Amino acid sequence: MQARTRMFKALGCLVLAMTGASLLLAWMDPSPPIISPPTISGDERLAGMRGVVVERVDVRDGRWNSIEIVAGASAASGRLLRASSQQREVHFVVDDLGKPHRIGLWDDQRGAAGKVGTVRIEVVQPRSGEPMTAAQLATLQALILAINEEIMPGDSSLPIRLDGAWSRVYGLQEGDVFDLAPHR
Repeated sequence: MQARTRMFKALGCLVLAMTGASLLLAWMDPSPPIISPPTISGDERLAGMRGVVVERVDVRDGRWNSIEIVAGASAASGRLLRASSQQREVHFVVDDLGKPHRIGLWDDQRGAAGKVGTVRIEVVQPRSGEPMTAAQLATLQALILAINEEIMPGDSSLPIRLDGAWSRVYGLQEGDVFDLAPHR
């Protein structure tokens, strides 16, 4: 009888020790919950981007000749991006969650200072030196496709260039043409 009691005590202590150790490890390094984002088809994403590009905007033919993707500083979950981006003179912002925002320069169809004819898209860098997230890349591709459909005739597309920060991340020289746009 004593052996059985001793065994139950040992098993109880073992369960408590393992539970305590797992709680301690979870507290020290909590892993995010595994929640899959809703899947959006490419056509649905493109339809949404068309609204961002052309809704209440008179896009002028022949005004735009290239696209530049610039790195932006991260703000927690897309907050405060519109105000900071207006100071940076960009036309669109893709925040850290992959959500697109249209900025006043695009509404007015004005070029940024020193970048006449260039559509500037700011993509928030999650952390310095890291590549774009999958959500940012998908949004950026759809946004560029919507811009090209609105501006360029037929199957042609505007050349895409990366600024210094994104060029370094993707191993390119600043000003090199970057093939990011999905083909129509």
